[in-house]
Amino acid sequence: LNGRWLYKGNAGGSIFWDGKEELWKISTTEDVETFDAWAPHSNESTLEPPRLGWQVPDYIWGILEADPVRTTLQNAGVESSLVEAIIEALIVGPDDALGPPGSGSSVPTGINHVFRARGDRLLKAELQRLATPADLNDDEVWGMAVKCKQQRLLDEAGLPAGAAVVESSHPYTGQLFQQVKIDGAKSLMVYFASKSCTIKSGAEFEILAGGLDSDAAGCGSCVEIPVAGARLKGTVIERRDEGCQWKVRLATNEIQDEPGQDLPGPHGETEDLSWVTKGCMIEALYMNGHWYKARVSQIQTELDWYTGKWLPAMYIINWVDGEHKDCEKQAAQVRKPRQATSAKTTISDIERFGHVAIPNGESFALCHEKPKVVRVAYGIEDGDGSSDEDAIGSSGSTVGSEIASFRLDRSYPLTPISVQSFIAPGPAQELGIETNGWFLDIVTTVQQASRKKAIAKVLEGLGGILPCDEDSTDKQLKAHLGRLLDAGFKNIEELVH
Repeated sequence: LNGRWLYKGNAGGSIFWDGKEELWKISTTEDVETFDAWAPHSNESTLEPPRLGWQVPDYIWGILEADPVRTTLQNAGVESSLVEAIIEALIVGPDDALGPPGSGSSVPTGINHVFRARGDRLLKAELQRLATPADLNDDEVWGMAVKCKQQRLLDEAGLPAGAAVVESSHPYTGQLFQQVKIDGAKSLMVYFASKSCTIKSGAEFEILAGGLDSDAAGCGSCVEIPVAGARLKGTVIERRDEGCQWKVRLATNEIQDEPGQDLPGPHGETEDLSWVTKGCMIEALYMNGHWYKARVSQIQTELDWYTGKWLPAMYIINWVDGEHKDCEKQAAQVRKPRQATSAKTTISDIERFGHVAIPNGESFALCHEKPKVVRVAYGIEDGDGSSDEDAIGSSGSTVGSEIASFRLDRSYPLTPISVQSFIAPGPAQELGIETNGWFLDIVTTVQQASRKKAIAKVLEGLGGILPCDEDSTDKQLKAHLGRLLDAGFKNIEELVH
């Protein structure tokens, strides 16, 4: 356009060269007759717009009726004469533009308006000249004046007291997370302004009752529970212990009998594996029925007598996590690495806990305002004199010498295991653990065990996993225990047994 490049954005904006005024201009539309910013060319020999030196009209910085600004300054303790001096410095004149050229915007008759920045006169600079009150922030003053005007508009519209305006930050980040509290409200109505828009063609807008104030969240409130890198959605159905304990019904998708079991199709068909080469990253099916990342170290081929070609028959792999068993895989046990789910909001999105949840049944979670965690150790010192310095318990005691049985409740998939009964006094009870309200964190118990090989021995056989070798490295032992846990959560009854 006019001998230089015309730039167009996906949202309809444009940057163009005005040869008559010799200025680069930015417009929010493709209409080159209107513009919102301008800049002289930085180099006569270039066809590109400048990176610096852009200017915008005064209305871009902000425009507001004078009275809310006056009220805000007076409430901040500024003397009346100084308030009027600031208003006079920033007041909109009859020739000042309130919109792009040709937009038809003009100053309403009889109502004074002020700019946040009028030429070289800035609200920030005017406030800095004040002796008292000192250190008035122009962002805060302007923001409070805007809220003052918003409240007047709400009152004029006849909306009830306490109604609030919610808007995204400017410049727009594409996200909004804000708490709104309306005292005494028994219901909620939301009105969208006619000029509301999103950065893309669609967006998701959620209202979580109760907000960020836990005291305001009663039965029926929507909540989020952070766990294992996910934010599970749920609904409060009961609050106990003077509101400190919450019973939440978790949002669920339909859970199949074997969640997360991504096996070959019903007729045995497999993925096209022509892309698999030596050294590439894959996912392979382990003996416990779970898929794990691995690298191909060797591809064994055999002659297909029907086609006369040598085709892959076996893939020799190295597990990424260090496991060294079950390393020969057929084509049906190999697939492309799956992309992680971007938003995990239901219990079925978390593979381990998704296996525990009752298929197509309700799932709950008990949440505490101040959860308490205690570590109980049994048999602190063994025969070879080794000990756990951080352990809390009695020397020579065992789990079986105190705890008679554990309880399994799959309707609470995040905390399915608890103590059902005690057989005798012991370290757990000394620390206040009871049969009600306490749960066994089996994952942390296994991962932080001081004698991991002993734990592996206890869990031996879960999911058909072969026993751990005596000379396994720490990395291999850690991977082995992780796979035993995966197998245990897949068959939680066997794990508890």
